[in-house]
Amino acid sequence: MKSLDGKGLAHLTSLQELLITRCDSLEFLPGEALQHLTSLQKLYIYDCPSPQFLPEEALQHLTSLQKLFITACDSIQFLPEEGLPPSLSYLGIYNCSALKKRYEKKTGQDWAKISHIPCIKIDEEVII
Repeated sequence: MKSLDGKGLAHLTSLQELLITRCDSLEFLPGEALQHLTSLQKLYIYDCPSPQFLPEEALQHLTSLQKLFITACDSIQFLPEEGLPPSLSYLGIYNCSALKKRYEKKTGQDWAKISHIPCIKIDEEVII
């Protein structure tokens, strides 16, 4: 599977939590797959070694998203260029060396893009 199929998720409009795990061949998260999940509050992306980024169009429709967890996804190099949904109150990044470096508090090149999130945890360190 190279991407998620939006048709399969279209009927899950009241879904509040989604776990995407161990998708070795998942290359990206397309917006059309997630656009119907307007009630989604928690998104977990775990052990998906192939995607290099989370495209903005994949997250822009998640207006209820409060918590985003990215774990053991070393190939993800950056988060959406235009930022994460404004509803996000928690961002957890675990065992993702490229993201950790890029979003380090004050010294990471993209720290400003996430600094507005009330609670950020990178590995075992609570940043805010």
